[in-house]
Amino acid sequence: MKHSIFIATLILPLISHAGDLVLELHAKDISGQTLMVDVCNSEAEFLSDKKMGAQFRSIKIKATSDITTVIIKDIPSGKYAISAFVDSNQDSKLNKNLLGIPTELYGFSRDARSLFGPPTFAESAFELSDDTTTQIIHLK
Repeated sequence: MKHSIFIATLILPLISHAGDLVLELHAKDISGQTLMVDVCNSEAEFLSDKKMGAQFRSIKIKATSDITTVIIKDIPSGKYAISAFVDSNQDSKLNKNLLGIPTELYGFSRDARSLFGPPTFAESAFELSDDTTTQIIHLK
């Protein structure tokens, strides 16, 4: 028994803490629409052209109202950035016009915006602690 307590004392500090992430996605007239959310923990994952699921965590949900809340439990502490969009045509990708401008509503954590093109990982990133962290994203 003493050995078990000693080993647990050594291992517990090495275990990463986990917290919950609460996302509030806001947009007009999205009730019933499909929302795609990517939670990324590295710059390489953020806004990657890879299919959904290549990110740290990817979620596909139906919006229940103009404000839809998503709770993602037990995420390790660290730096994260989120991209989200309304998948109006159910093709699992953010559609764009000939100029590369999105034709579906989209948004990022910290409500990050950039004048030309999408924001960077650094502009969208936030720290997730071992507590509950909330991010409000306005899809525009």
